[in-house]
Amino acid sequence: MGKRSVCAHRSWAVVGWLFLCAGSVGCASTELTPDALHALGAEDPEAVTALVRWKRGIDSANDFLASDFSQTLPAGRFQLAGDGMRFVTEDAVYPIGVHVLPMSIPFGPDAQERSWGFVIGRKGDGDPLYANSMFRDDGCDWMHTIHVGGLVLHETAHVVFDVGTVGFWKGVAYYLEQIFLLRYRTHSAERLPFAVTDEYYAWVSETREF
Repeated sequence: MGKRSVCAHRSWAVVGWLFLCAGSVGCASTELTPDALHALGAEDPEAVTALVRWKRGIDSANDFLASDFSQTLPAGRFQLAGDGMRFVTEDAVYPIGVHVLPMSIPFGPDAQERSWGFVIGRKGDGDPLYANSMFRDDGCDWMHTIHVGGLVLHETAHVVFDVGTVGFWKGVAYYLEQIFLLRYRTHSAERLPFAVTDEYYAWVSETREF
């Protein structure tokens, strides 16, 4: 899951929705790809801005992965093609799909992992391809590209290490631990993804100004 904090007062109805969506594309979602943004950009310049920011976020993530700060993820590199993202290592290629839900994600995270990538929520006005929680901050302004890279890295760690809501039963186990033990950052399924996040922002603090 993305790095936002989780509300302590939880609704069982919302949790049930999350259980049903765990491991699925989910709830009439919209697939986000560079090709889709490029096509929309012919009539909506904000789509072009989103694509540029996505590319810059991936560049930031790749610069981190090439540094000594990256210790948790296997050595690899992101590729951003027309049909989507991939995390490529010496031993495997991990497709990292992105789908936009028609609502914000319950409990407020920016993204939620799936076995095939992650889902993000609607945020702000405009087309869901750019009005979403990968590109927009809490004020619905453009998310800094550093944070775009951080989100992609965190969710990719869930896919690579197969932890979190990456399947139905793993999703059930994730939320049971979260609900009854009140865990988020200390959640057992978040240990490795947050290790990647911490390494990334340590690299950012040493190498970037923003």
